[in-house]
Amino acid sequence: MGSEVLDRIIERVHDRQRRLQHTWTTQVAEIAERLSWREPVLLGLCSAVAAESGWRIADPSTAISIDSTRETATALARDYLKVKFPRGARPWKGNELRELPQPFAPYFARPVGAEMLVYVDLKAAYWSITRAAGWDAVYIPGRSLGKRGDISDFPWPHHRLARNALVTVGFPTPKRVLHAGRLEEHPSFNPLLNLQLAWLVSDVLHALAGEAIREGAVCVHTDGYIFTALEDAERFMLRVREWGLQASIRCAGPGVVKAPGAWRIGVEESGTFRTVRLEGEERNAVREIPYARWLKRSFAHLVEWG
Repeated sequence: MGSEVLDRIIERVHDRQRRLQHTWTTQVAEIAERLSWREPVLLGLCSAVAAESGWRIADPSTAISIDSTRETATALARDYLKVKFPRGARPWKGNELRELPQPFAPYFARPVGAEMLVYVDLKAAYWSITRAAGWDAVYIPGRSLGKRGDISDFPWPHHRLARNALVTVGFPTPKRVLHAGRLEEHPSFNPLLNLQLAWLVSDVLHALAGEAIREGAVCVHTDGYIFTALEDAERFMLRVREWGLQASIRCAGPGVVKAPGAWRIGVEESGTFRTVRLEGEERNAVREIPYARWLKRSFAHLVEWG
């Protein structure tokens, strides 16, 4: 990791540590709530900052060691993008990309209990899509897709939170401020706004979700898919390879699907399984992608030619 990019990231990390007093604790939310009665606290995904006192509270479970210190994975992803792409992503000026679709991630569930459930996992979904198209990808849905903004030198390709943050930090999100125990949201300018990449990742995941459902999936949650037959799961994995992506079976056995992301298969269960009650209604938040064939062909071409 002796690259110029990494050296400049390290400079940013040390500068931030000089400016702010850091406390690493698993009780970020609790401390931020108490502190908010004294001064406004800016909330992030992995940390909170009280700007007046210069106090930053960060979650150690999200930390990455770097140059004899540590920093949150999301902060390091932002540092990398600001160093590598100081002007941000080139904006798309058309009407199609003014707003992200909601919800961004696809989900679908047909609650079921079965003697055989097969969970298929899309390998490193956000990272694989971004690596193929580049962070500053050229994307006009249904018309143009080209690689721009290579990220092959990203220092933490095996850290899931860090690599996913390369995409999520580009979302148009409001500033979240906790003040006197109350959460306030304010419009804010995001220098890393990247609607083209966000739309590309969203469209690929929704198109794959549609293919999974057509192959018999009873549950889709972002990049995870559950089938009631091994043959259906294997057919879907062949469809995934046609995109130039990879998928594997995470677990299989008797189980229950309650809702999107709430499942138990054999001895393995999702984190929300015990908190979600069994519901009989189907839930479907998968967008139809009318240009899915074009997208599949174009994306696979990007992967093939690197």
